[in-house]
Amino acid sequence: MPAAGATSTADAPAAKYLDYLGTRHQVADHTQIIWAAPSALSPEDRLLAARNERQKLLHGALETLILRTLAQGPMHGYAIARWIEERSRDAIAVEEGSLYPALYRLERKGLLEAEWGVTELERRAKFYRLTDEGEARMEAATAEWDRFSAAVAAVLRHG
Repeated sequence: MPAAGATSTADAPAAKYLDYLGTRHQVADHTQIIWAAPSALSPEDRLLAARNERQKLLHGALETLILRTLAQGPMHGYAIARWIEERSRDAIAVEEGSLYPALYRLERKGLLEAEWGVTELERRAKFYRLTDEGEARMEAATAEWDRFSAAVAAVLRHG
Protein backbone atom coordinates (compact mmCIF):
# COMPACT_ATOMS: atom_id res chain seq x y z
CA MET A 1 0.00 0.00 0.00
CA PRO A 2 1.42 3.42 -0.88
CA ALA A 3 2.25 5.84 1.92
CA ALA A 4 -0.43 8.20 3.20
CA GLY A 5 -1.09 10.90 0.65
CA ALA A 6 0.52 8.95 -2.22
CA THR A 7 -1.56 8.14 -5.26
CA SER A 8 -1.50 5.26 -7.67
CA THR A 9 -3.51 4.85 -10.82
CA ALA A 10 -5.10 1.63 -11.96
CA ASP A 11 -5.63 0.30 -15.48
CA ALA A 12 -9.35 -0.24 -14.93
CA PRO A 13 -11.64 2.55 -13.78
CA ALA A 14 -11.32 2.77 -10.01
CA ALA A 15 -12.62 4.92 -7.21
CA LYS A 16 -10.81 7.11 -4.70
CA TYR A 17 -10.46 5.48 -1.33
CA LEU A 18 -9.77 6.78 2.11
CA ASP A 19 -7.50 4.57 4.16
CA TYR A 20 -8.95 4.94 7.63
CA LEU A 21 -8.03 2.63 10.49
CA GLY A 22 -6.79 -0.01 8.08
CA THR A 23 -9.94 -0.19 5.96
CA ARG A 24 -10.68 1.15 2.49
CA HIS A 25 -13.65 3.44 1.98
CA GLN A 26 -14.86 4.58 -1.42
CA VAL A 27 -14.77 8.35 -1.66
CA ALA A 28 -15.76 10.00 -4.94
CA ASP A 29 -13.69 10.18 -8.11
CA HIS A 30 -13.64 7.25 -10.56
CA THR A 31 -10.25 7.90 -12.11
CA GLN A 32 -7.69 6.88 -9.52
CA ILE A 33 -7.13 5.23 -6.18
CA ILE A 34 -5.84 7.43 -3.37
CA TRP A 35 -4.41 6.24 -0.08
CA ALA A 36 -4.55 9.30 2.10
CA ALA A 37 -4.98 10.63 5.57
CA PRO A 38 -8.32 12.46 6.01
CA SER A 39 -6.54 15.83 5.92
CA ALA A 40 -5.21 15.08 2.40
CA LEU A 41 -8.74 14.86 0.97
CA SER A 42 -10.99 17.68 -0.13
CA PRO A 43 -13.84 18.68 2.20
CA GLU A 44 -16.33 17.07 -0.21
CA ASP A 45 -14.39 13.81 -0.25
CA ARG A 46 -14.12 13.82 3.56
CA LEU A 47 -17.89 14.37 3.84
CA LEU A 48 -18.59 11.54 1.39
CA ALA A 49 -16.16 9.24 3.23
CA ALA A 50 -17.80 10.05 6.57
CA ARG A 51 -21.26 9.36 5.11
CA ASN A 52 -20.00 6.06 3.69
CA GLU A 53 -18.50 5.16 7.09
CA ARG A 54 -21.81 5.92 8.87
CA GLN A 55 -23.70 3.77 6.35
CA LYS A 56 -21.21 0.95 6.83
CA LEU A 57 -21.51 1.30 10.60
CA LEU A 58 -25.32 1.16 10.43
CA HIS A 59 -25.26 -1.88 8.14
CA GLY A 60 -22.72 -3.52 10.41
CA ALA A 61 -24.78 -2.83 13.51
CA LEU A 62 -27.94 -4.33 12.05
CA GLU A 63 -26.07 -7.31 10.63
CA THR A 64 -24.44 -7.94 14.02
CA LEU A 65 -27.83 -7.72 15.76
CA ILE A 66 -29.30 -10.19 13.25
CA LEU A 67 -26.41 -12.62 13.70
CA ARG A 68 -26.69 -12.40 17.49
CA THR A 69 -30.45 -12.94 17.27
CA LEU A 70 -30.05 -16.04 15.13
CA ALA A 71 -27.63 -17.50 17.67
CA GLN A 72 -30.88 -18.28 19.56
CA GLY A 73 -31.94 -20.58 16.71
CA PRO A 74 -33.62 -20.37 13.29
CA MET A 75 -36.19 -17.58 12.87
CA HIS A 76 -38.20 -15.91 10.13
CA GLY A 77 -37.79 -12.19 9.40
CA TYR A 78 -40.67 -10.91 11.51
CA ALA A 79 -39.51 -12.97 14.50
CA ILE A 80 -35.98 -11.58 14.11
CA ALA A 81 -37.29 -8.01 14.14
CA ARG A 82 -39.51 -8.66 17.17
CA TRP A 83 -36.70 -10.37 19.10
CA ILE A 84 -34.39 -7.37 18.58
CA GLU A 85 -37.16 -4.93 19.50
CA GLU A 86 -38.08 -6.86 22.65
CA ARG A 87 -34.48 -7.27 23.83
CA SER A 88 -33.82 -3.55 23.29
CA ARG A 89 -37.05 -2.66 25.15
CA ASP A 90 -38.32 -1.14 21.91
CA ALA A 91 -35.34 1.25 21.67
CA ILE A 92 -34.40 -0.35 18.34
CA ALA A 93 -37.13 -0.58 15.70
CA VAL A 94 -36.17 -2.86 12.82
CA GLU A 95 -38.00 -1.82 9.67
CA GLU A 96 -38.72 -4.28 6.85
CA GLY A 97 -36.92 -1.99 4.41
CA SER A 98 -33.70 -2.49 6.37
CA LEU A 99 -34.17 -6.01 7.67
CA TYR A 100 -34.73 -7.95 4.47
CA PRO A 101 -31.88 -6.37 2.48
CA ALA A 102 -29.59 -7.13 5.45
CA LEU A 103 -30.79 -10.74 5.54
CA TYR A 104 -30.12 -11.09 1.80
CA ARG A 105 -26.63 -9.56 2.20
CA LEU A 106 -25.81 -11.97 5.02
CA GLU A 107 -27.12 -14.90 3.00
CA ARG A 108 -25.02 -13.87 -0.03
CA LYS A 109 -21.95 -13.60 2.21
CA GLY A 110 -22.52 -17.18 3.38
CA LEU A 111 -23.18 -16.12 6.97
CA LEU A 112 -26.80 -17.33 6.91
CA GLU A 113 -28.71 -20.13 5.26
CA ALA A 114 -32.42 -19.95 4.59
CA GLU A 115 -35.20 -22.40 3.91
CA TRP A 116 -38.92 -22.08 3.53
CA GLY A 117 -41.13 -23.21 6.37
CA VAL A 118 -44.42 -22.49 8.12
CA THR A 119 -44.79 -19.99 10.98
CA GLU A 120 -46.73 -20.53 14.20
CA LEU A 121 -49.64 -18.75 12.44
CA GLU A 122 -49.54 -21.31 9.59
CA ARG A 123 -48.03 -18.83 7.11
CA ARG A 124 -45.26 -19.67 4.70
CA ALA A 125 -42.03 -17.84 5.56
CA LYS A 126 -38.31 -18.03 4.97
CA PHE A 127 -36.46 -19.19 8.09
CA TYR A 128 -32.85 -18.10 8.56
CA ARG A 129 -30.11 -19.80 10.54
CA LEU A 130 -26.44 -19.09 11.19
CA THR A 131 -23.75 -20.95 9.30
CA ASP A 132 -20.46 -21.81 11.02
CA GLU A 133 -18.94 -18.82 9.24
CA GLY A 134 -21.84 -16.67 10.46
CA GLU A 135 -21.26 -17.77 14.04
CA ALA A 136 -17.57 -16.89 13.78
CA ARG A 137 -18.42 -13.49 12.28
CA MET A 138 -20.98 -12.88 15.03
CA GLU A 139 -18.35 -13.50 17.72
CA ALA A 140 -15.83 -11.21 16.01
CA ALA A 141 -18.40 -8.46 15.37
CA THR A 142 -19.65 -8.64 18.96
CA ALA A 143 -16.10 -8.21 20.24
CA GLU A 144 -15.61 -5.22 17.88
CA TRP A 145 -18.83 -3.60 19.16
CA ASP A 146 -17.81 -4.22 22.78
CA ARG A 147 -14.49 -2.43 22.18
CA PHE A 148 -16.14 0.41 20.23
CA SER A 149 -18.94 0.99 22.74
CA ALA A 150 -16.47 0.94 25.65
CA ALA A 151 -14.35 3.57 23.88
CA VAL A 152 -17.39 5.78 23.19
CA ALA A 153 -18.58 5.40 26.79
CA ALA A 154 -15.12 6.37 28.08
CA VAL A 155 -15.17 9.56 26.00
CA LEU A 156 -18.74 10.45 26.98
CA ARG A 157 -18.14 9.87 30.69
CA HIS A 158 -14.79 11.63 30.90
CA GLY A 159 -15.28 14.38 28.33
